[in-house]
Amino acid sequence: MRRLVLAVTVAAAAAVATAARADEAAVREARRVIEVEVRYDRGQELLLDALRAGDNGPDELAAIYELAGVAAVVLGQREAGEQYFRRLLALRPHAALPADTAPKLLEPFTAAQSHMAAAGSLRAVARAPSPQVIAVEIVADPLGMVAAVHVRHRARDGAAAVARGEAGALRVAVPAGARVEVVIVADEYGNRLLELPPPPPPPLPGDGLTPDRPPAAGRRTVLLRWPTWAIAAGVTGAVGLGFALDGQRAHDRLDQILADPSRHFFADAEAARRRWQRDTTIANIAFVTAGVLAAGAVTLAVLGEDGAAPGAAGGARVTVAPWLGAGAGLAVTGAWP
Repeated sequence: MRRLVLAVTVAAAAAVATAARADEAAVREARRVIEVEVRYDRGQELLLDALRAGDNGPDELAAIYELAGVAAVVLGQREAGEQYFRRLLALRPHAALPADTAPKLLEPFTAAQSHMAAAGSLRAVARAPSPQVIAVEIVADPLGMVAAVHVRHRARDGAAAVARGEAGALRVAVPAGARVEVVIVADEYGNRLLELPPPPPPPLPGDGLTPDRPPAAGRRTVLLRWPTWAIAAGVTGAVGLGFALDGQRAHDRLDQILADPSRHFFADAEAARRRWQRDTTIANIAFVTAGVLAAGAVTLAVLGEDGAAPGAAGGARVTVAPWLGAGAGLAVTGAWP
């Protein structure tokens, strides 16, 4: 991919004038000569004159390339016609000829489409590396159409001006206060291949992080936010309650068996006893864990997102956090006076 960086100086002494409108009349006359008078040779001359006159906009330039391609193919200049079609597709990748176009014209146009599908279209990006520089990066220029960059701007007094930078120009300071209106990528005749919007200004000095302005503390991770601990406490408590209820049913079943042992086997009593003990143990563990998680949720909610207690200047000196390991509890850390 070809990359070319063009820097454009918006000079204080640039000529005060708006860019002239494209020669639309010349394009309309060429189209009339070709389509109405069927004089392709004369139409070709008018199109070349309009192209060399320069200052055609992207739409007028695309029309010139399309008509010039048609005229060249009809006059037996197939290679030249295909080159014009390629330039059209570089500006308008989705351009197409009318549905009733003759096969003689469709063949070179299709060949141009195949070539440009592989080569890509003309693309550029404008940026402002500093408050007084406008730069354009030519991302792709497969046909080598770019020759210069023009910048339309207004001075502080509102006067319009155009600054011109040649391809390969180095970065040059821009007068302060100039307001860029449009960045133009132009060909060797001054025709406007692309019109780019003004790039966003660079960050002002002092924006962002500075040594005396440390970054703000970020939000806690999901595992260290109080809703996470509260939800876990609720789920654990619900699990404990379920096992507690099931254990109570097992205990009631054991009492029934012991009350009438003649109608039950010893294995039934042993199964009920084991189930009651298992469910009770699990329920107790779940309740203790839920209590620790609930305490952790309350602690995190009190400390807030940044880990500092409300009203503490410069952050908390003492940090309280839930702790789970070989046991469970609350961990207290910090600097003591």
